[in-house]
Amino acid sequence: MLSSMRKHAQSWATRGVFFAIIVVFAFWGVGTGLFNRIHPVASVDGRQILASQVTKEAERLRRNLQATYGDQAAGLLKTINLRQQALDLIIDRHLLEAEAKRLGLRISNQALKLQIAAQRSFQSNGQFDERLYREVLRDNNLVPAEYESATRSMMLINTLRQVVTRSVTVSNAEARLVYNLENLQLSLAYVELPYAKFEADVHPTPKQIEAYYQAHKNEFREPERIQLLYVFYDPATLARTFNPSDEQRAAFYRTNLKTLFTHPESVRARHILIAVPKGASPAEDLAAKTGAEQILKQLRAGASFKKLARKYSDDEGTRDRGGELGFFTRGELVKHFEDAAFGSKPGTFVIARTRFGYHVIQVEEVRKAHVDTEAEARAAIDQALRRQVGLKLARQAADRDLSSALAGGDLRALARKHHLEAVETPFFAPAEAPDVLARDVDVLRAVFGLKSGEVRALNGTHGPFLVKLLGRKAAYVPDFAQIQPAVRAALARSLAEDEALAAARKLLAQVKSPANFAAVAAAQGLKVHATGSFSRSTRVVPGVGEFVEVTDAAARVPATPAMIGRAMEHRGNAYVFEVVSRRSPDETQWNEAASQFERKLLTDRRMQVWQDFLNTLKARARIIVDTNQLGTGAPA
Repeated sequence: MLSSMRKHAQSWATRGVFFAIIVVFAFWGVGTGLFNRIHPVASVDGRQILASQVTKEAERLRRNLQATYGDQAAGLLKTINLRQQALDLIIDRHLLEAEAKRLGLRISNQALKLQIAAQRSFQSNGQFDERLYREVLRDNNLVPAEYESATRSMMLINTLRQVVTRSVTVSNAEARLVYNLENLQLSLAYVELPYAKFEADVHPTPKQIEAYYQAHKNEFREPERIQLLYVFYDPATLARTFNPSDEQRAAFYRTNLKTLFTHPESVRARHILIAVPKGASPAEDLAAKTGAEQILKQLRAGASFKKLARKYSDDEGTRDRGGELGFFTRGELVKHFEDAAFGSKPGTFVIARTRFGYHVIQVEEVRKAHVDTEAEARAAIDQALRRQVGLKLARQAADRDLSSALAGGDLRALARKHHLEAVETPFFAPAEAPDVLARDVDVLRAVFGLKSGEVRALNGTHGPFLVKLLGRKAAYVPDFAQIQPAVRAALARSLAEDEALAAARKLLAQVKSPANFAAVAAAQGLKVHATGSFSRSTRVVPGVGEFVEVTDAAARVPATPAMIGRAMEHRGNAYVFEVVSRRSPDETQWNEAASQFERKLLTDRRMQVWQDFLNTLKARARIIVDTNQLGTGAPA
C-alpha cells in the first residue's frame, strides 16, 4: 500500500544533482576501468566490449538505482547481477546505434546543445550555466566531450525508438475491454485442505524413504563452497586523514544547493487504513467510514496508535510498524492524504478518504521549508567529499595492489600498508557468505567463478575488493545414512500434499453445483471461507495470498456462480473454489481511469514492440560472451 501511495521512492531533494548524468550513462558505458584489462568480455559483430567498460557501466547502474530508490536500493541490488545487466545494456546500445546509423538517423549539434541545456543539474536560476556544467562534470571525473558523446548516443537511440513505435496505437474500445478484464470485481468462496492435517496419518516405510532419496537426490545436495582471502578497500579508512578545504566545501555546497540542501515542507505521520475495495457498495463504504470514526474516538480518548494500527490497519506495508510512514513532502503520496496531513498540527488526528479507503492519520512532526546554510551542511559536505576521495583512493590502491599480487605479493602485507585487514574465510556457500560479501551480489557471484589460486580485483557496492581463491569444495549429495531424518520429513510432506490434493479432487467431484458446495463441505466437517469482493488486478485472493492461477481461472468461467473446475494447490495446501460473483468495472470507474489506463496500455504495447525489434537485431547479430568475467553462466 505504501509503495502504491508513494509516487516516487525518493524526492528530488534526496536524489542528488547527478541524476541526469546517471541516466545518460545508464545508456552508455565509457572510459577505461581500473581492473580486468586484458581480455574482452564480449564482442558484437566483431566490436569488442572490454571488462573495464562493463565495470564502469555497472557502477553507473548502481548509482542510478541508489539515486532512484534511496534506502530501498540495497535490497534491490542483492537480487540483480549488475555486471550482466551492464553488459546487456552495452550490447543493446551497440546494436541500436548501428541500426540507427544504417537508417540514416543523426542528432544535430543544435539538438544536442538544447538537450544538455535543459538539464536541471546544469542550470542556475532556470538558465544553463556553463561554469556549473563543467564543475558538475569535473566532480564526476568527466570531461564535456565524454558526456556530450554519451548524450548524443542516448538521443540517437531515443529517436530510433520513436521511429519504431510511433505507429502503435490503442483505441478507446480496446482499452476498455482490457481494463474490464484486468479489473474484474471477484467474490469467491473456498475450502482449504492444509497438507499439515494429513501428515500425522502418513507413515512411510524405510524402503519408501530410501527410494525417495534415490529419486530426489538433488534436493538434498550440499552446495559448492569456497575459501577466500580478501581485502576490502574501505573508502572511510583510506580517507580518514583527508580534510576538505574551504574551497572544496564551498564548491560542493554551491553545486548541490538546490538538490541536497534545499528542503521543502515535510510531515512525519502515521496512519491506519480501513480499506474500501474498488466498486464497493454504499453500505460497504459506510461501514468502513464508521470503523475509521470509531478508531478516531479511541485515539482521542488516549488509546495507543501503534496498537490500534497493528490490530485494525489494512496497510500491510506499515501495519507492523504501528502505521509509521516517516517524513514525506508534497507530491509523494496521494493528494487527499497529503492535504489532510499538511493541514493538521502535530499531535492531532484526522480522517482522509482516498481511493484506497479511509485513513486515520496522526501528524507527529512538521518541518517547515528551509535551506541549509553552508555551516549547517558542513558535516554532510565533509562526509560526501570524504566518500568521493575515499572511493578514488580505494580504486587506485586496489589497482596498484592487483599488479603486486599478480606478481606474487602477499595480500596480508599489501593490506597492512593501507591499515586494512586481509580476511581469510572458512569454506562457505553463497547463502553463508560474510556480510561484506553477502551485501554485494555481483562480487559474490564473481568470487564463485574464480579458479583456485586466482587473484582478482572486484568493484563492489561500497568499495573495491582484492580477492584470492584459496580452495573449493565441490557440491555433493550426503550419504543416505547421514540425512535419513531429513529425507523422511521431505517424503512425509510430499505424501501429505498428495493426500490433500486427492481429498480436494474428491470433494470437487461431489459438488454437483455451487448451490450444494456448502452442504458437501459441511458434511465432511470442512468450513467454506468467503473472500468478499476484491479486484482481480491485485492477483491476491483474500485469506490465501497471491494466487494468479485462481484469479485467472475465475475470469474465464462462462457465468457465475460457478465452480472452478479443478482443485488448486498453493504452498502445499489444496483448495476448491467457487466463483460467487464477477462484475466488470462500472462506467464511473472507467471514466476516472480511462485516460491514465489508455496511456499505460499504449506505453506497454510500444515497449513490447521495441523489445521485439531489439530481439530481432540480437537474433541476426553475432554476439560472443565470456561468461567467466561476469560471475555467472547466464548468456547475454
